[in-house]
Amino acid sequence: MIDLPATLLIGDPLDPPAPSHTIPDFIRLRARIRPAATAIVDAITGRSIDYGTLDRLIGRCAAGLAARGLRSGDTLLVFSPDSPEWVIVALGAMTAGGRVTGANPNYTVAELRHQLSDSGSRFAFTLPALLCGTSHRRSRSCRRGTARAWCRPRAVTRCASSASRWGPVCVASC
Repeated sequence: MIDLPATLLIGDPLDPPAPSHTIPDFIRLRARIRPAATAIVDAITGRSIDYGTLDRLIGRCAAGLAARGLRSGDTLLVFSPDSPEWVIVALGAMTAGGRVTGANPNYTVAELRHQLSDSGSRFAFTLPALLCGTSHRRSRSCRRGTARAWCRPRAVTRCASSASRWGPVCVASC
């Protein structure tokens, strides 16, 4: 590793000043201006979501997470491969006032348990295939309820159908 000296940049304040919106607010405000514009494209499947649909899905996700007990300052762990649903649940959690931490879907149970503990996550978003707590490639032998190995859910894990290439999605209260 090359050790380079630190550089301090001093200059004029930002012009114009940075907006005071959160990232989800910024995206949702833009969505109302251009609802038909493409917002997300799944590179693997080619499935796209326009800004109008994204805005509605973020709102529904935020309301659903709040109804399940997510409160301002709570952390939601996203344990899933990259997908449009990853973006929707992350923005939904932020809209509801939560924080988001992403976990590599190839994590072992021990690695995932460490991240849950380190981040203080009270909620987890994942796919049924990952409920065993290991890589989705090794999920054929997973059985219902194995999320307890890494999450020990207080509430019943709720799975809902999705248009995702990965199938249904799940949220658990840890």
